[in-house]
Amino acid sequence: MGSASAFAAGPPQLGPVGSPTPGTQPPPLTARLSTTRAGAKRVVLTLRLQTALVCGEAGPGAIVVRLPKAAKIPATLPRAAVAVGGHAAAKLRVTGRRVTISPSVSPGMLCQSITIGTLVIRFTHLARLENPRAPGRYTVVVRRGTTRAVAKLAITA
Repeated sequence: MGSASAFAAGPPQLGPVGSPTPGTQPPPLTARLSTTRAGAKRVVLTLRLQTALVCGEAGPGAIVVRLPKAAKIPATLPRAAVAVGGHAAAKLRVTGRRVTISPSVSPGMLCQSITIGTLVIRFTHLARLENPRAPGRYTVVVRRGTTRAVAKLAITA
């Protein structure tokens, strides 16, 4: 009866249908640049944040992105410079190296489906971001509500 010992610790724990296999969850935040070259201009920055989504979208509430001190950020950004979930931001505010993003919210019937998923935040070339001039590892921080996530960017020569 070797099979009985397999369940000595109890039955295997299963997650909800559609949940990732245990141990394979993506990191809370990833950051990717269109180029990692030091001093590059008009860089596209793509952030992938694991967060609560309302019907697959960002839903209400600000998202704050803190870019590295050494990166160059314009004092103002047009709405089309940042896309959240594929939609232009409703509002952007730049304060130093922090960009506060108000995502666009779909009008109409309210949806009650809240799931954990990947929210893509893309700073397009219209944001006129510039990579730090010195090679190295730099930190990007994203805050949404009480959630804080950190990712590293590697800048090369």
